[in-house]
Amino acid sequence: MKYTVILAGMLAFLASCGGSKSEEKTASADSNFVSVNSTPAEAGSASEDLSNKGVLLWNSSIISAASKEGKWVASYQFGNTLTLTGKKEENTAEKRTYIEVTGPDGKSGWINEYMVATNAKVGVATSDLTLYKNPDVMSVSSDKISVGDIVAISGESKDGFRQIYGKEKKIKGFVNLFDNISSEPVDLTVAVLYQQALSKTSTDDQIKALQAIVSNQANATSKIYNVVNGKLLELTGDGEGDGGYGTPEVDTAAIDY
Repeated sequence: MKYTVILAGMLAFLASCGGSKSEEKTASADSNFVSVNSTPAEAGSASEDLSNKGVLLWNSSIISAASKEGKWVASYQFGNTLTLTGKKEENTAEKRTYIEVTGPDGKSGWINEYMVATNAKVGVATSDLTLYKNPDVMSVSSDKISVGDIVAISGESKDGFRQIYGKEKKIKGFVNLFDNISSEPVDLTVAVLYQQALSKTSTDDQIKALQAIVSNQANATSKIYNVVNGKLLELTGDGEGDGGYGTPEVDTAAIDY
């Protein structure tokens, strides 16, 4: 009887250890929007702790005080990650709420809370995605995000959905396909360069910028590399990657996320 009790206790201990490792693996995978050992309905069901992080939704600046009268401290771009200090002030005269943040360069200041997606991190769509107005499959929205679009995505999961915001909140809604949004550095870098290329005013300049991206082998592992190359082929119209432009020097001045 004594040995039976001891053996049962050992088996229970081993079973509990195995369960902990499985849960740890799933939680780690969720941070990259990929579910491990789960069904599609369970994917992304857990929330991610981004309570002290925010994503800037406008090209904007932080200032020295929670007021329009505050002095300029630093300027950042859409998509930059800000660290929240936890301080918040209501400016009743301006009818604004300011939060204190620290930028990627270590400088701290105040910014209108509306300009920041709090409890969020930056990501890039690796495919076209339909948005939902609410965390419910019956609330399909007319808003969509396209492959290569940069967004802020909430760390909180609601019934298998997460809220996202595009630049200046022009696009917002909920998504439930987290494995189609990546926060990998190589994907973010290629997305930034891709958007910069598309913003060029002339087709020739767009082609040169796109060629710079695809000619850099460091970008070849990106999930949107083929999209960039496809756009290049579309613009050149001859089925050749370089379009007769040769291989320009790669612009390494990517945004610091």
